[in-house]
Amino acid sequence: MKVREVLNWSARELEKAEIFNSWEEAQNLLKDVLGLSQIDLWAKDLNPKIEWEKMRTLKSLLSLRQRGIPLPFLTQKAYFRFLKLKVKPGVFIPRSETEILVDVVISLLSSKLEPKILDLGTGSGAIALSLASEIKGAFVYATDVSQDALRVAFSNASRLGLSDKVCLIESDLFENLADLKGKLDCIVSNPPYIPSWQIDFLPREVKEFEPLSSLDGGYDGLTFYRKIIKQAPDFLKSGGLIAFEVGLGQAPLVINLLSEKIFKKKKIFKDYSGRERIVTTFLR
Repeated sequence: MKVREVLNWSARELEKAEIFNSWEEAQNLLKDVLGLSQIDLWAKDLNPKIEWEKMRTLKSLLSLRQRGIPLPFLTQKAYFRFLKLKVKPGVFIPRSETEILVDVVISLLSSKLEPKILDLGTGSGAIALSLASEIKGAFVYATDVSQDALRVAFSNASRLGLSDKVCLIESDLFENLADLKGKLDCIVSNPPYIPSWQIDFLPREVKEFEPLSSLDGGYDGLTFYRKIIKQAPDFLKSGGLIAFEVGLGQAPLVINLLSEKIFKKKKIFKDYSGRERIVTTFLR
């Protein structure tokens, strides 16, 4: 079979398994197996037959994807903003919608020179590494309770040449961060926010293959917001920024958790589909 024929066949196979964006995923799988760029994949003069060994590899990956294993876990790659990140099972896969959180933080810190930022629950390091690479002079502390996640984040930081701009710390939120009290310009987090009772209703590829600790936000999904908001004032400088990603319908609830006596300039930002996605505030 030739490249174009295999691409069409792969997309149909994924569609049968009710894989969302089956055509896009088929392209990504084929690019990974053949080592082709997007341009090469669609080049008019590039339509060779695929070697048997690579065809066998592709069929194996397709079979695993049809069973629900997320594509980034099969390729061990995830793309976030301008970064290509390593991911693996046991570590939360960064989502494109979280890129808006980075946009907002960059915008709100534009007047800060050499800001010190804390990313709580860094996972693969997507947010922390993006901020470190895109904000001149920034230094980012990134925490996670998972050693597996920290190993992946460390690998990503090293490979991207950002190890000198990011400090990775094993910590359950602020637990091991006493030295940072009163020193931070910004705290950013995309915490677990799925209400516990909704976990069973998530897509199979999420609930069965991604770490529960990165999904379960407690009975109402707000457990981690409460914890962060309670402790954040001890770690922020006066006027310091808090920026959260939030789940569907949670933005007003998170806003209500922010005391007027402690925080000011509370604001909600929408994503490109018009959904309330980001909550920000500043310490008085």
